[in-house]
Amino acid sequence: SLGGNIGFSSNLTQNNTNDYFGSNGSNLIHISLLGDPTVRMHYLLPPTDLILVNNNNVAELSWTASSDATIGYNIYRMEQGASAYVKLNVSPVTTTSYTDLTVPNGGIFTYVVKAVALKTTASGSYYNQSLGIRDSEVFTLGTDESTKERVILYPNPNKDGLIHVTEINISSIEVFDHFGREVEVIYENGIIDASSLEHGQYIVKLITNNHNILFTHIILY
Repeated sequence: SLGGNIGFSSNLTQNNTNDYFGSNGSNLIHISLLGDPTVRMHYLLPPTDLILVNNNNVAELSWTASSDATIGYNIYRMEQGASAYVKLNVSPVTTTSYTDLTVPNGGIFTYVVKAVALKTTASGSYYNQSLGIRDSEVFTLGTDESTKERVILYPNPNKDGLIHVTEINISSIEVFDHFGREVEVIYENGIIDASSLEHGQYIVKLITNNHNILFTHIILY
């Protein structure tokens, strides 16, 4: 009743020793049919229409407010390959925009925005969070501009999924979807074969023989 989900409370009860009252069978091995362990008592409508813009390696976020009464929003950031999000704000953001001036080294970053409300129940009060909306963007720091200008992917936007790369000194290529998840493509003889991917926008990470890391976008339709 104070913001946790069913899975959290059931795990705490079943595995406790003497902190809380345990039902019969605690600390034993057995089957526990809980249904969906992520179910919560109180749901808050999330914000919508998140827009993330890379403005000279400064992340600018804007969104549409939650339809529920809130005290603000929490902002989270995760670098591609990391295992957890980092909360950026100390207190809830009271507007529907946020500027992140602390983007670290260049890479693919995913941002999540969650609405926050102070919820009071018979058990007490807690800060309830909505589910999050997210968006990803590429941030590049220290890119060799002369090299960047030589790298052109064409045709882009692309219809058949076969994309030519003009820079011949590329050692490897990685492609990520809009949520920062790596997707499988084939790169041979200067051609990216992305024909197996669904239509949409993708982020391309190119690593040169000189160990420069470059980022760009492709659009498949």
